[in-house]
Amino acid sequence: MHWSPFGVPLVEIAGPDGPVRAAFDTGAPLSYVPPAVAASRPAVRQTVDFLPGIGEFETTVVMVPITYVGMDLSLECGVLPPLLRQLLSMICPGGWIIGSELLRDVVTQLDLSSGWLRVSGRAA
Repeated sequence: MHWSPFGVPLVEIAGPDGPVRAAFDTGAPLSYVPPAVAASRPAVRQTVDFLPGIGEFETTVVMVPITYVGMDLSLECGVLPPLLRQLLSMICPGGWIIGSELLRDVVTQLDLSSGWLRVSGRAA
């Protein structure tokens, strides 16, 4: 696991366009991708999300395939509004935020104080 300059954990994944370091937000129920990644995918639904200090915003949800530590997964992803993308660009310069959905399908041990993330396989 890596860290952004602001102390946000970053995980390495492979998205549709290749490898990327994504901000890992265990409190986010939805993941976020750059607009170009979402543009070629059909909408699954519309949803309202919330960012502390900013408030509510609406986003279209799409399914995005990723590979994480050798496992192929499909995540529900939205696109942040332009102002939020700009505000968060220093935390996650690639525009990717991986939410808690990542924890649903894999057995994961996370120790933020030591800076490690161990994945031992798919959940049963």
